Amino acid sequence: MKTYTVTILRSVWLLIIVAAFSLANTVNAQQTVVSYWNQNSNEVEGTFGFAPSSFPQLADSGNGEITLGNFNEALKEDGFYQFIQSFAGSVLNVLDDDPSGGSLAPQGAEDTSNNGMYIDISVDLTGKENIMLSWAQRGTATGFASRVLSYSTDGGQSFTEFDVNT
Repeated sequence: MKTYTVTILRSVWLLIIVAAFSLANTVNAQQTVVSYWNQNSNEVEGTFGFAPSSFPQLADSGNGEITLGNFNEALKEDGFYQFIQSFAGSVLNVLDDDPSGGSLAPQGAEDTSNNGMYIDISVDLTGKENIMLSWAQRGTATGFASRVLSYSTDGGQSFTEFDVNT
């Protein structure tokens, strides 16, 4: 079984991923969800956030995991990441009527120490064709200026860029 690693935004990472990721296999005009993250399980003490123990983050539906790399790992007093936050989500991309919970929201950090941050989504796509990646995002005035999407079929040793979002 070969596992493919999809690395989202290898160079400069995304400002906010809201609601969910879904990787789908399109067969005969029907989509089969391979991996899905709804970000509804990151509520902490009445708010949303991420701690070092939050990663790798396993898919809420299907297979796969999300890991973070090359980012400012500063923690707040409560033990949660200062620059990896979670804000109110969206119902865009929801699966099975999931509520809009949180989001995966990397921030640039005041010293630009998160520039170059990346999020790896590792998913087994063996036997899958016509793969579709979708997510909902929103930007802020202080967020990242671009997001580079790339993928790897060799476990993250090399990457092929397939899109830049500015």
